[in-house]
Amino acid sequence: RRARGSGIRDAAPDPDDPVAGRGSAAWMEQQFTIDGVRDVSLDQTAGNLTVRMCEEGESPGVIATNNKGAPELEVRREGDRLIVEVHMSKGWLFRRKQGPTTVVRLWEGLSNVKVNLGYGEVQVRDLVCDTLRIDVGAGTTTTFATVCDLRADVRAGKLTVNGHRGLASCHSGTGDVL
Repeated sequence: RRARGSGIRDAAPDPDDPVAGRGSAAWMEQQFTIDGVRDVSLDQTAGNLTVRMCEEGESPGVIATNNKGAPELEVRREGDRLIVEVHMSKGWLFRRKQGPTTVVRLWEGLSNVKVNLGYGEVQVRDLVCDTLRIDVGAGTTTTFATVCDLRADVRAGKLTVNGHRGLASCHSGTGDVL
């Protein structure tokens, strides 16, 4: 499992070292305050999005990087829901073909996790929650070792579910489901 996920992990900056591995990339980082939070909603315009559980020694948070400009990162709470939004400045899609690379570290005890990506790649791994909802406009969605009721919708692209425990309901408008 670690070998499959190592590509995105190597691309993301080390949260313990604010300088190493970032080169000229612009980045934003924010830790989460998780007291009383049961639901998480993640929304990203385009790019690569990885959602995973915190590993030993890590704290919940988000890191977003991009080579061409700092992404707009907004984290806010609405009751028991934590909302994370990652967007690029207007007009970026026409100048560059990729958005930010984002890594979101979650914690145990979550009820609902919702992931929304307009275009790009979503990877969800080692996530344990009650309900996971993934909605991708166009791109690739891959899950590894998830334990939840999964509802995944990719309107155009590829959807792969690996090592899932629980109910899985998957839909692809144009593309493959594996």
